[in-house]
Amino acid sequence: MNDWLSSKELFLKEHSSKEKYEYFICTVAGALFAYIAQTYTPHILNSWFYFLMPLALLFLTFSFTSGLIRIFISNDIVKINKDIMHQFEDCVRISDQLAQNFMTYSDHCGKQYTRKDLEDKRVVKNELIKLDEGRIQPRMKWARFLAVVRDISLALAFLLILASKIYQPYQS
Repeated sequence: MNDWLSSKELFLKEHSSKEKYEYFICTVAGALFAYIAQTYTPHILNSWFYFLMPLALLFLTFSFTSGLIRIFISNDIVKINKDIMHQFEDCVRISDQLAQNFMTYSDHCGKQYTRKDLEDKRVVKNELIKLDEGRIQPRMKWARFLAVVRDISLALAFLLILASKIYQPYQS
């Protein structure tokens, strides 16, 4: 038995773990928001202490929404990547047929292709791949930015909650 993972299996495992992490972080932010919001009572904001909890709730909201948006963008990237891989596999099949030095080729539907047809089809597939790769790059930048926003917002929320709990007895 082969102990090495195929690239597809490795991608699926990596994607699954990243997806679980994204959902976990969103769940933590949402659960913490719900926990704090159920016992939170608004105060007149006449002291610095009373700003801590509303700010923590705001940062938890940022963390949760940026995590959700990142999940949507990541799913879109995976879909585009799947389309790229499909186009690439078609290019490889076409290149294999061209390498066999034939003059005509018929596909599984019985349609006849000449060598020129296949070369034109390969050029079109390559152009589609380049277009899709161009669509992925801005989405990847947004996904990275949203991950930073999510993580920093969650960290700031934790610090604000901690500060609020530490300073609460001194303000009573």
